Amino acid sequence: MRNLTKVLVTMSSAATVGLVAGRARAQAMDVEPPLPNVLLLVDTSGSMEKTVAGGEPDCNPGTPPASEALKSRWMKLVESLTGPIQDFSCVAQPRTSTAFVNEFSLGGEPPYDRNYYIPFHRMISGHCTKGPGATYDLVGEHRWDNAATPCTTPFTQLNSGLLDVYQDRIRFGLMTFDTLPDASTGLLSGAPDPVGGIEGMWSYFLGFEPGPGYPARGNPPACAPADMEVGARNPAAPLWEGPLIPFPTYTADTTEIRSVNESIQNALIAMRPYGATPLAGMLSDARDYILNDASTWKSRPLGPRDDPFISGGCRKTSIVLISDGEPNLDLRPTCTQDAGPGPEGTGCPYEEPQVIAQSLNSHVNPNRRVSTYTVGFGLTTQARQELGDPTFNCATISSADFLPAGRCDNAAGAVKACCTLSRIAIEGGTDRGYFPDDANELSAVMSRIFAQIAANSTSRTLPVFANATTTANNGNTDAGVAYQFASSFSPPPDGQPAAGRLALERQPRAQALRLRDRERRHDDAAEGHRPRQGR
Repeated sequence: MRNLTKVLVTMSSAATVGLVAGRARAQAMDVEPPLPNVLLLVDTSGSMEKTVAGGEPDCNPGTPPASEALKSRWMKLVESLTGPIQDFSCVAQPRTSTAFVNEFSLGGEPPYDRNYYIPFHRMISGHCTKGPGATYDLVGEHRWDNAATPCTTPFTQLNSGLLDVYQDRIRFGLMTFDTLPDASTGLLSGAPDPVGGIEGMWSYFLGFEPGPGYPARGNPPACAPADMEVGARNPAAPLWEGPLIPFPTYTADTTEIRSVNESIQNALIAMRPYGATPLAGMLSDARDYILNDASTWKSRPLGPRDDPFISGGCRKTSIVLISDGEPNLDLRPTCTQDAGPGPEGTGCPYEEPQVIAQSLNSHVNPNRRVSTYTVGFGLTTQARQELGDPTFNCATISSADFLPAGRCDNAAGAVKACCTLSRIAIEGGTDRGYFPDDANELSAVMSRIFAQIAANSTSRTLPVFANATTTANNGNTDAGVAYQFASSFSPPPDGQPAAGRLALERQPRAQALRLRDRERRHDDAAEGHRPRQGR
């Protein structure tokens, strides 16, 4: 919802007053308050190809699954964020097939997930699916059964995903998993390096471009230190491979914010879940990106470190971590036994994820503190299956469960994953983890989180000022009053529809002119349900 503030200055006089409109000025960007940043950390591990119950999705091209429960976790997450896919079906494409390898090879190098044991469950709209685009910045569309055959009807979604709903209220960024320890970045002297990209899954770390940078290193006991660069991918990855998609620039207008949002949605729709769950590495990468990355990418700042709205305390940043499994690929617990190159002086390449979340939430500069929300999708169902206890609920885990003899003391499997995500949220300043088990619960939980984050972004004001003069001459330049009309919305934290507000404020003319001048200085300093096709 857009808002308009208009200041009308009128002069009071015993004589008849005539108003002559002066110069009007509109802001080029929204100034009160700056939209919050939300970095989505999305679990793209192979287990996301399973249903919530842990089974195989019901995939028959041209025929929708027999029930929503027979969609994969990945399908449900993608539709929750990007909108329901119309005429939905899916196909289980073996990653051993020639067609798969040919489509996803880059520069003659076969894809990193060639021969992966879990099929790629491709989402289909009608007869159309998503795949590699003509350039790294695009995704393409083709018939599900032939990558060389264009779609006769485009891939179509309803424009009602949560990223659509919040596109004008939150500035999103995206990170997805890099699960290969190789530190190759996919860049060679600034140019794309497909071989390196596939070998290292486009590893992100400080100084990844131009290199050599600071990749993570670790070592188990009695082993020599080696690269252990897992976590997130960098922005050099093709869009269909889940690159780091940075926040919009701090001066971004609505067009740029929506363009970044659209890129995130395209990446999610085209990606292939694969591999393990390096949560510690991803959170470490997120911390570096948000707080420390001063590099540029495509002639613009990559990270938000130098955003004046953040340093000034008027833009908040949050992390939303969505996962379905227990963290791994961090060499724990054996890496703690010997000294090594890790940040704690041991062989562990990363701090524990809850330690990273706590460091973000307790930054010495309050303006740079980052809250971390966690969403554990399908974990309560998995934990109930493992425990044989239909009453167990991950959402009830609290700080007391981390004490000796608590439910998280020596927990294993899905319960351990619930405990880890809960503790990340607690240490990250958001009090608890969220644990939805179906698509409706997932959408409700994500909407609640986004609404809480956006709750302070209530006024989306574009000030317009009109100077006025009077035909009367009473010799008093301060005479008269100004009326400021301000409209805004107030999104409740429970995700319900926002309430609109209209405020009228009466001000002395001199004060209104000072407000006008202040807004000009600010300007100078800082210059649903429609089908969507062919995203």
